[in-house]
Formats: sequence, structure tokens, C-alpha cells
Amino acid sequence: KIKEMKILITGANGYVGSSLYNALKDKYEVTTFNRQKFDLTNSVNTNFYFKYSWFDVVIHCAVEGGHRLEEDSWDVMDSNLKMYYNLLQNRSSFGKLIHFGSGAEYLQEDKPYGFSKKVISKSIQTQDQFYNLRIYTVFDELELDTRFIKSNLNRYVNKEDMQIHQNKYMDFFYMQDLIKIVDHYILNNDLPKQIDCRYENIKSLKEICEFINTLDDYKVEIQFQQQGLTSGYTGFNKSLELDYIGLKQGIINTYNKLKCNK
Repeated sequence: KIKEMKILITGANGYVGSSLYNALKDKYEVTTFNRQKFDLTNSVNTNFYFKYSWFDVVIHCAVEGGHRLEEDSWDVMDSNLKMYYNLLQNRSSFGKLIHFGSGAEYLQEDKPYGFSKKVISKSIQTQDQFYNLRIYTVFDELELDTRFIKSNLNRYVNKEDMQIHQNKYMDFFYMQDLIKIVDHYILNNDLPKQIDCRYENIKSLKEICEFINTLDDYKVEIQFQQQGLTSGYTGFNKSLELDYIGLKQGIINTYNKLKCNK
């Protein structure tokens, strides 16, 4: 355990934050925030906390909005910017900041969530030791049941038809590979200020379902709510060249976990 490394994870109750905590807690001295315990939008409380604290790395996972099935109000933008700027105001109390960006920076920048992520990513470019790791879609067996890969793996396990609203290309990224990137950023310097968390070969939703159909000795039907190929949710910047588990093996690992938990 690298005891001398002190890590703060904000938003530790969320999917990304809790996954990072479980992965890093035995290696580093990890402190966590969640919105029930600490209101990061409150500048007075945040300033008071950091006045007596020091962290080598802040991993900023706390976020409002960004749910694809819900319409965000502009309060989401206010909350996300307040949290970031309250951390920035206490820049002298930590060594580096790792922030999770989103494909919405490019693809939904006119919406409250995407706009807030865009502003933060622009600010990060001007701050020393601040980094933006841009996520498009991250998955494993712990993601929400409604998410594309997990929901269709569960349907396959139950021998039910897989469901695609409309075929598109998407940059899915396995959670264990995201953890690998974060750990690399914790331990190293002179790294890219911003990266897209993505693999070299992008797959369509149809191709992913076809691959899921090879995971056992049976196949299920793939149902499309709408025909044709629509605009994708993909990045264009390079990721780090690390030894990734990869999309296909990530899907296999997730399938095996879900099958065991059935």
C-alpha cells in the first residue's frame, strides 16, 4: 500500500466514484466525499475543509445531470461549475486533479450538462496538473441495469431478445481499463492534459449484440425499434497506449459475472 499517497474521491456514491474507491482503497490512503456527507457546491464549507487538508490527488467524480433519459435544467450547469470552481479555489491544497469529462462536451454542448463539461475542460487546459479524462460510455457488471451492454447481457442470460433502439457506433470502455488509466495518472506526470477513454476499433450496437450472441451455445433474436444507422456517440482523440483488457474481453468478463449472479 502506497501510504504516502493521499487521494480524495468526490462523488463516491456514484458508479465511477464507487468503482474507483473499491479499486484504489487497498493501494492508497483514500478519502471520499458524497453529497449526503459534503456539499461541494458550498464554497464556505469547501474552503474550510481544504484549509486543514492536503491531498496528492483529487479525483473529481461528483456530477449533476447527464442522464440520457432525463431532461436537465440549467441548475445542473450551475452545480457542476460551482463544484469545479470550489476545487479550483483550493488549488493550493492538492497536487493534481483528475476530472471526468464527457462526450457531451462535443455532442451536447448546447445542453446544461454538456455545456458545464465543456467549460470545465477548457479551464483544465490552463491549469497545471489538472487533467480531463473524457468518458463516452463506461461499463461492467455494476453499471445501471438500463445501460446498453448490461441490459442486453442480462437479456441474453435470460434467453430473451436483445433490444436496440437504433443502430449507431458508440465508444464503450471497460471499467477496469478506466481504473488502469486513473492509476496511471495518479502515479505519473507529464501526461496529456486531456484524453478520450476509447479503444482503437469502434463497434456498432448491432456488432456488440452479435458478439454477445457468441458467448454461449445458443442465440437470441436482435430486435430494432428503428431501422437504419443514426449518428454515433464516439470520440476522435487518442487514448493512452496502455495494456487494456479491451471491449470484447470486458464484455466476456461482464457476462461471466452476470451469469454467476443469476
